[in-house]
Amino acid sequence: MKMKWKPALRVVARAVGIGCAIRVIHNEYFFLVKTNGPSMEPTFHTGDFIIGERRPKDVTYGNILILRSPFDPEGYLVKRLMGLPGDIKRNGLSFTKVPEGHMWLEGDNSSNSRDSRSFGPVPQGLITGRALYKVWPPSEAKVL
Repeated sequence: MKMKWKPALRVVARAVGIGCAIRVIHNEYFFLVKTNGPSMEPTFHTGDFIIGERRPKDVTYGNILILRSPFDPEGYLVKRLMGLPGDIKRNGLSFTKVPEGHMWLEGDNSSNSRDSRSFGPVPQGLITGRALYKVWPPSEAKVL
């Protein structure tokens, strides 16, 4: 019995090609984030999935950003952009000027969020992306 290798080889080559394309897209352009914690409620709840854009250009007030945690290098945070360099932000009874190279980020749930109100302006180098789409749960899927 003679095996037909060409069709099997085509399937393997196609699968490898698709896998490589997905890997490049994931590494260079987009990524999937699972949210955790109450800081962005009601926008996101624990277990929601969002698609983020890597290296976003032209971020503006109100964008939802994904960043490396300033207090845990292995962790990520999802917060809303509320201040750009030069802005003066009120923080309780004091005021903070956002320095060059930094951003002011806050969670939507102000009473239960660890954000710039607690740790100050965030270096822009910690920003890893901008949230584009909420994809899970499907009943709440939307463009952000």
